Amino acid sequence: MIQSQQEPTIVKLSELIAPCYYEEYRKIKEDLVTYFLNKGGRSSCKSSFISIALVLGLKKDPIAHAAVFMKVADKIEDKVAMQIQWAINVLHLAHEWKMTKRPCNFINIYTGQKIFIRGLDDPEKVTKGLKLTTGYFKYIWFEEANAFTSYGEIRTALNSLFRKSDVNLETHFKVFFSYNPPREPNNWINKHAKEVKNNPNWYVLATTYLDVPTGWLPKEFYDEAQRVKEVDERTYRHEYLGEAVGRDGLVYPMFSMEEHVIKQLEGKEAVVRVVCGIDGGAIIDATTCVPLAITTHGRIVCLPTMYYDPTAPGHQPLATQDQAILIENHLEQLWNALGYQPSMVELVIDSAASDIFLQLLQYGHYNTMKVGKKDIMVDMRRVQALLSYQGAFKIIDQGYKDPLTGSILGEHDMLIEELQSKVIDEKTGKPEDGNDHDIDALKYATYRLQEEGVI
Repeated sequence: MIQSQQEPTIVKLSELIAPCYYEEYRKIKEDLVTYFLNKGGRSSCKSSFISIALVLGLKKDPIAHAAVFMKVADKIEDKVAMQIQWAINVLHLAHEWKMTKRPCNFINIYTGQKIFIRGLDDPEKVTKGLKLTTGYFKYIWFEEANAFTSYGEIRTALNSLFRKSDVNLETHFKVFFSYNPPREPNNWINKHAKEVKNNPNWYVLATTYLDVPTGWLPKEFYDEAQRVKEVDERTYRHEYLGEAVGRDGLVYPMFSMEEHVIKQLEGKEAVVRVVCGIDGGAIIDATTCVPLAITTHGRIVCLPTMYYDPTAPGHQPLATQDQAILIENHLEQLWNALGYQPSMVELVIDSAASDIFLQLLQYGHYNTMKVGKKDIMVDMRRVQALLSYQGAFKIIDQGYKDPLTGSILGEHDMLIEELQSKVIDEKTGKPEDGNDHDIDALKYATYRLQEEGVI
């Protein structure tokens, strides 16, 4: 139990924290774990628990501060700020905190502690704007973490906040993630949850509304959950049980690891021509190079792709010249691996990346053309046609490698990850936006091949 310093109000945490969170709260109090990943279906009290743990933690550590992030800034006041205010109120600490808007903060009027609430559209810029005169960011919370494009984007924010500490820490930071799992099992956050499950510095907890004590949720909620279960069990499992059930609406359902993925070219198979699709990067967008090889066996083989994520650890947004150098270096590595440079190499570049186009011309890539994005459905069907190309399209998979260091960052080439996870937006009937930089580069290359009647 926690007793307010200002008022003789006793708060029973057992009335605020569901039993399914007791073990997590113990690990927070005893400082056993740094990262807490809370996933689950609707109304499983994830945000309620984290907001209470955060406010209580600040109460116990007067030099600690907190930062709470959502991907989209326009939701923070209606969602996160209201959740923090709820926790402050139920803990009877409203007399200690005041809220400000634009920027959205909570400030402890006695200790000066702050809870910063921000949208994280630009991780580096946003976190640089969070200033502390004393103390450190002990509590960091990513609400609706599935809305972020990758863990690299989150890591950029974390590293910035970790560096802002001005104390000799003898305690763990406390980093929270809360989200409803996306439908797609291959979504980055679903895979991340599996990867860290056995990491001793992570605590992963899946909860549902069925774990919440009776009486905490209205009868109407249970009635609606039961109705959805009876008419659409798959939707029920996803929305209410938090399961990654997959979708019927995959953009590229014809893609399969067994059919399309290989480790290397066949014994006497040689490359006679390469058409590279290139998608230029920006502040948080990846720079990608997808090389399609025409071989002596009549196949179109995607050689290992280059994917530079500026939000990944040790990375930063690159100038045009540096992006061009990465592409040039990647191509040289491909030729070295082949043992020769194909007689014909063509680069097809996003027309929005004119600076990269000009830079590559200076490197001697005169077989270079720009192409603008066409109708999204036409582009989609062109890639679908390639994947259905009578078993003659293959992707060499050597994992997702850091183009700067060569270290393995992911089990599969990023093109494979994108093809497996790209889905149709149920509202528009078109592919969902985002998570498709390699696919965009593939589209540019296939545009050239279709123009010549190769596909």
